[in-house]
Amino acid sequence: ATVNFAANRISTARIRGTPAEFEQPRTGTSDVARGRAGAIDYDVGAGTVTLIGDAWLSDGRNEIRGQQLTYDVRGQRVQSGSRPGQGDRVQI
Repeated sequence: ATVNFAANRISTARIRGTPAEFEQPRTGTSDVARGRAGAIDYDVGAGTVTLIGDAWLSDGRNEIRGQQLTYDVRGQRVQSGSRPGQGDRVQI
C-alpha cells in the first residue's frame, strides 16, 4: 500500500494485491460493500474507491464485475469505467 498525506490526514491510498480488497458498512442497512481488484485507489477528498483490473464489487445484494469500477463512498453508487478502444464489458 502507498498512502499520501496532506495536512496530517490521509488524502489518497493505493493498494495492490492478488487481489487487493476493501469493505465498508453501508449507511442505513446491515449490508456491507465489498470489493476486490488488482489495484484499489482510494481518494479521500473525492470520496471514491476505484477498483482497477479484474474488479469485483458487491453492495450486499448485487454483484458487478468489470475492468474498472468506481464506488462513490458517500453516495453508495457504482460507476464503471472502460479504457478507450478496449471494449471492456461490465457484468451485473
